[in-house]
Amino acid sequence: MIRRPHHGKRIASLFFAVPIALVLIVLLVIIKNALDTTPPWRTKTSPALPQAIPRFPLYPGAVLEESTINNWPLSPNQFVEVEWKTGDPVISVTSWYIAELSKNGWSVEPPDDSSAQSEQVVQITKDDLTGYLEVENEGEENTEILIHLTRETQAKNK
Repeated sequence: MIRRPHHGKRIASLFFAVPIALVLIVLLVIIKNALDTTPPWRTKTSPALPQAIPRFPLYPGAVLEESTINNWPLSPNQFVEVEWKTGDPVISVTSWYIAELSKNGWSVEPPDDSSAQSEQVVQITKDDLTGYLEVENEGEENTEILIHLTRETQAKNK
């Protein structure tokens, strides 16, 4: 009597293993895509200036690098951040912004050390917007200008 191998158990195992493997692959693809995309409440756009920025003075010759808008639905405060680069020194950029923002109706609190050459932070406020301007030296002829503004519409209405 010739014994034939019993393939029934192997076929049954494959019958369950293949769908499980497919489900795992689909889950991995979904997770990878979720990690690769920006959440809907935090939208990054580059190199476009967001419309959420009010008439804000733009430093001459600065190049827009990135902008971020936070639209977190549960947060009472929404914010926008915009980053530019320039080759000008920190002190020149900060001085220019203090003068221009003041001329345009912004309340400006100058940095603690206006002679700092590596980084300066200026607190700014206008209407329902509050935030800061950070100017930082990131190396030779590479200065970052970061503006962070928060609109506090719901906080004012309380």
